[in-house]
Amino acid sequence: VGVCTARPVGWSRSYSVWERVLGETIKRSETASDEVWNALLDDLERVWANPPEPTKALEPWSSPDAEVLEKPSVIAALTHQEREDIKRIITTPREVQHPAFIHGDAFSENVMVHNGAYSALIDWGWSGWHPLEHEFAMLQQRAHELALGRYAARLDLPLLSAIRLNIGLVVASYGLIDWTIVRQGLHEALEYGA
Repeated sequence: VGVCTARPVGWSRSYSVWERVLGETIKRSETASDEVWNALLDDLERVWANPPEPTKALEPWSSPDAEVLEKPSVIAALTHQEREDIKRIITTPREVQHPAFIHGDAFSENVMVHNGAYSALIDWGWSGWHPLEHEFAMLQQRAHELALGRYAARLDLPLLSAIRLNIGLVVASYGLIDWTIVRQGLHEALEYGA
């Protein structure tokens, strides 16, 4: 479908060999240009437009991760009211209006750049049929902003904000992002009426 990615060269039950892609991944602490993010969005759109299998209907989305709210690190980081609001938002079943075959993990460590230009999208382990909103929920902040500018009319924004809040909660519970990001996600979800 014309997506920039590593191509499989050989595989068996115990290994796989992939072609080498020039460049390096964008690290979490680094930024990429809007041109890189827009090229990534172009590639993601090619994936959605050319699924490898027929469209699948999806069950309503709700978080499988609500138990994370009971972890001591989460209880220590968030107020009782914040935890209650998050629980309500992420456990409310939401109809999936836009099922799509997506990459599913297009965050900065899976985006390759070479000499400052987009070169490939790697790590397809989460690809499959999911809400289209899940694709946007995984994006780094600037890529997420650009995606909303391009696709907001196609998206269920309350669902997108619920998925994004859920992902932020899980990642923060592992100590990989600051809790202020979760609070921003909660604010966004409440703003969108999630």
